[in-house]
Amino acid sequence: FDGAYSQNVSMNISDKAAFYGEACRILKPGGLFVAAEVAEGPEGLPFFPVPWAKVPEDSHLVSSDETRRQLEEAGFEVVQLIDKTEVMLEFYERTRQKITAEGPPILSVHVILGADGRERIKNGTRSVEEKRVIPLEVVCRKP
Repeated sequence: FDGAYSQNVSMNISDKAAFYGEACRILKPGGLFVAAEVAEGPEGLPFFPVPWAKVPEDSHLVSSDETRRQLEEAGFEVVQLIDKTEVMLEFYERTRQKITAEGPPILSVHVILGADGRERIKNGTRSVEEKRVIPLEVVCRKP
C-alpha cells in the first residue's frame, strides 16, 4: 500500500511492536503511516473509565518516547511526532462553550460508548487536562 492510517487504536493494543511491524510490512518503500495516538502522560494513570477502556487493565498506553522507539524498531523513519495537547485543550474549550450555548448534542460519541459514555468522555478530557495522557500526531515513512 502507498499509505495506512490509524486513529485512536493503539491504546487498545498491548503488542504495539506487532501492530507497527505489520503497518510497516504492508507499505511500499516510501509509503506513509499516519496515526492519531494517545500516549501516557507524566502525571499518572488516566481517570477511568476513558473512551478506550473501562479499567486500567484494558488500557495499553506507553510514553511518547516509547512510541517513537517502537515505530523505529518496526522499520519506520519517524517524520514527525507532535504533542497535540494544546490543540485538544482548545477543542475541549470550544466544545464546552457550544454546549453551554446550545445544550448537549443529541448525537455524539457518547451514543457509541453506551450508558457511561458521558463519564468516559469527561474522564478522557480531564486526563488530557491533567497531563495523564498526551494526544499525539504521528507521521512515519517506510524507507
